Amino acid sequence: MVVVVGLVGGACGGAQRVAEAPVDLTITPIKTPPQAAVLPPPDPRPATGQCALRLISRWIKKSAPGCYLDEHLSEGGTLRYPCGGDGPAEAIFGPQRFAGTMRGGELELSLTTELDWVDGCRWATDATITGRVVASDKTTMSRLDWKYRDRVVSGASCSGVCTATASIEVRPLGASPTEPPEDDEVDGD
Repeated sequence: MVVVVGLVGGACGGAQRVAEAPVDLTITPIKTPPQAAVLPPPDPRPATGQCALRLISRWIKKSAPGCYLDEHLSEGGTLRYPCGGDGPAEAIFGPQRFAGTMRGGELELSLTTELDWVDGCRWATDATITGRVVASDKTTMSRLDWKYRDRVVSGASCSGVCTATASIEVRPLGASPTEPPEDDEVDGD
């Protein structure tokens, strides 16, 4: 399209010629905006062949009420394991990562940490998660055992050693957690 404008007279008596300029004008048709796509929930089996389940601690039983435990179990976590059944597995609870294997549905994971404590000692903790995992698309029927023990790495006049146990429920990844009971139960043995 070309826009042509004729002569324009000015107040001072002279006529000016207005420039002609080619103009390309494209008008796009009005479209209906695309509909929002409904996405399926994320697949608990990513392309890596890993499956995932939710881990919920029901209680933590300590050897003494004043024990400090270097644990994040009570926050809940995620279990990742090979969908095929056998191979490397891990359980993640906050910043802690238990590593191990799944063999024939039997899970064996462990974690060792170290920390400096207010008693001036350096402590190490050893924790394990063991048990059988039975999962399908609709149900998960598993309960895992967590065992914990701390030990002195260095220092003198250190506070007492603590041990603890817990039961962990295994649920589908989308399951909502329920309130676990208080974790300050004392082992009577």
